[in-house]
Amino acid sequence: MQPKGLVVWLILALLASACGAERDEPFDPGVTDDDDETVESISVRRVISDEQPLLAIDGQKQLLVLRDEDNYFLFLDRYTDQALAFDPDFDEGQVVLIDMGDRDDNNCDYALELQSVSAQVIDDDAAQVNVDYAPLSVDTSEACPEEDALSIRPFYFYFVETRSELVIHETVDD
Repeated sequence: MQPKGLVVWLILALLASACGAERDEPFDPGVTDDDDETVESISVRRVISDEQPLLAIDGQKQLLVLRDEDNYFLFLDRYTDQALAFDPDFDEGQVVLIDMGDRDDNNCDYALELQSVSAQVIDDDAAQVNVDYAPLSVDTSEACPEEDALSIRPFYFYFVETRSELVIHETVDD
């Protein structure tokens, strides 16, 4: 190697090490916390909730977005005939149905319970509905599994005050 090439190589090596190429840990800037950006919340109100639907519902846990009155009443009539907290205005928003699925009314098996529902604006055309769950405590005693346990199917109807497309984000808290 010529002396000129060796000098160039040494200069490049020194520059690379000065830029962090020789770090013990790789450089990771992470996600910057932009204090200027605020999240715009969207109003969410519970329409109704119960532990047993009016009619038998097939399938497991499900989340549905009901964007118009026809679909809303189609599902509402399957789930309940009880008085509602209020009548949703489908010109201003839409309804999210959270059906927790069939389970025994005991603590013998792992199950989730609904903790909270909130919503926020993503952009001009979309919004995010945040559905947070927590696990119920499981009974590991000899009494489980309980024979002849009652079957329940908890469900919730929530009005989300936006006509934007909804993205559902589910989390389970520890």
